[in-house]
Amino acid sequence: MHWTDVRKTIDAEVKRIWSVESADITRLRMGICHGQAGSFGQYFSTLVFALTYTLALGEHVVYGLVKGADNEKVPLDALKELSKEHFVVGFRAPMFVGYVLAPKAETFAEDIVAALDSVTTREDFKALLGSYFTYQNILHWWLHVYFPWSLGGVFEQVDAARIATLQQLIK
Repeated sequence: MHWTDVRKTIDAEVKRIWSVESADITRLRMGICHGQAGSFGQYFSTLVFALTYTLALGEHVVYGLVKGADNEKVPLDALKELSKEHFVVGFRAPMFVGYVLAPKAETFAEDIVAALDSVTTREDFKALLGSYFTYQNILHWWLHVYFPWSLGGVFEQVDAARIATLQQLIK
């Protein structure tokens, strides 16, 4: 597959989910985990992992690869190899995002790796990885909007005055 075909596929998905929540996000926030991700019959941990790994993969891994293309000291072949290392070797963050949230995250990453041989310029590399970066970020943004931030209220910070009061109460 040529890199431009992969990019078109990713860009079409980006366009589809830009302003309309993807079915993957809807399923997860409604408690449906396609891969039975989660433990003890709950999906909160899956939601946390989806939120965390879409951020890590998009903003940290893929963004670093895209920015690396601006650094003339980093050869294009090295960027391609690093992409393979991040996408299909070791932990395989795209596979994990595919498991906890969106199977397309893994499919797109595999397609990117398969198309890397057709990438011949830094600009092409940036265009291809830039589309995947946008896709990951949109997933993350939707999760960020729907995350149950109000749960933080049960994790109230403790200050010295409260500790002193508690110490007085247990005497």
